[in-house]
Amino acid sequence: MKTVKKYPLYESQKYHDVCELLEDVANRYPNDNAFSYRKNPHDVKPARISYPMFCDDIRALSTEMLSRGMQGKHCALIGKLSYSWVCAYFALLATGAVVVPLDKDWTEEELASTIAKADCEFLFCDAKV
Repeated sequence: MKTVKKYPLYESQKYHDVCELLEDVANRYPNDNAFSYRKNPHDVKPARISYPMFCDDIRALSTEMLSRGMQGKHCALIGKLSYSWVCAYFALLATGAVVVPLDKDWTEEELASTIAKADCEFLFCDAKV
């Protein structure tokens, strides 16, 4: 019989919502990077986004989304995986919107059909889409 390794148990944290989770992580890890990416593939140094910077970006974007009436609405999100995409995704979650992530490689007909079926009222996409 195979034995199962025993790993230490970690205390879990329960959060009321995504905003509370983001604020907690930003406070716990103020000097750590949430993201790093190259704006240009030829860049030597990647751009680095700390947890507090990420939290601030989400807060700002979700505030704007709320002012535009997106709370509780179905919102389509299309684009390549990028920092902007991640910010839009988390900001939509923070506002209480229903996020409908769509594949950027779908045809126009597939995108339009899915957006209509999902009853999306808002659309986020990058410039290439």
